[in-house]
Amino acid sequence: MDKLLALTNPLAVDSFPDLVERLARAVTIVAVPAIVLVIIWAGLLFVTASGNETQLKKAKDAFFWGVIGGMVLLGAWGLAIVVSNFGGTL
Repeated sequence: MDKLLALTNPLAVDSFPDLVERLARAVTIVAVPAIVLVIIWAGLLFVTASGNETQLKKAKDAFFWGVIGGMVLLGAWGLAIVVSNFGGTL
């Protein structure tokens, strides 16, 4: 009867810091190529704008939000590393 009530850990992590680190790694693997594509897209918009003010604004916005996304990702990754390294001592 005890075997029927046993729960297995589907996440395969032993602690909360390990979970945070795995989630940050997974998000980084997906988000870094997306951010690179957004910045490349913004560069393409800059090249094809040909002085058109609305296209230039669209290109500037795409570049701005791509850089902001990269900084948020970098900050989240740094926070995950801090939690992973110091999570057991807090």
